[in-house]
Amino acid sequence: MKDNNVWQLIQDCLHEDIPIALLIIVQSQGSTPGRIGFKMAVAADGRLAGTIGGGITEHRFVEKAKEKLKSGDSAPNLQRRIHNHDSATDGSGMICGGMQTIALYPCRKTDLAAVRRLIKAFENREKGIFGLSPSGIAFLPNTQNKGRGSSSNRVGYVSVAGMRDKELYAQILGIHKSWRVADVELKEPTGEVEVFVERKPGVQQTCPICGDASSGYDKRRR
Repeated sequence: MKDNNVWQLIQDCLHEDIPIALLIIVQSQGSTPGRIGFKMAVAADGRLAGTIGGGITEHRFVEKAKEKLKSGDSAPNLQRRIHNHDSATDGSGMICGGMQTIALYPCRKTDLAAVRRLIKAFENREKGIFGLSPSGIAFLPNTQNKGRGSSSNRVGYVSVAGMRDKELYAQILGIHKSWRVADVELKEPTGEVEVFVERKPGVQQTCPICGDASSGYDKRRR
């Protein structure tokens, strides 16, 4: 329930008019201190919730978030970090050899309604889609999915209208732990989001989106 703690702190701060930022790992390759989807909330009053993997990278991004909040800069941004001493640009100072991209998003009062829906979904174990774009935080609970059967590799997708900005991140909530989001694609100009999911080897669960029971394991990345 770590994500729930993140959203709870964001809700509290937005309600109290305390500036707060959201950090999310949106891309990860190789050996890194955190995986895709790791989240952290950083409040201007010093409160923290969640993690993006700990260590020097997390510390630096927490400080970046605090500086952004202090300056009043409300623009979200993506920052890449390469964990390799040989990297001339975007180096993190670490030697684990991987690469990750982290979104830094200063939350807005207009995000409060979506954050409340997210918290309710966690409490009620509901399914839905969380999206983060330059326009803000979005959550579509109990989404009516448009699914289809597929080949043995691409095992399902969900198409969601209403997200017209370039997505920083999207995540399906409430799917079985045997599945994970493999890829997210934003379709222009319709604003539909296609979310591809994959199943771990040997798992017999059917696809939570399209009901397909194929055994494929798609390792494709964006």
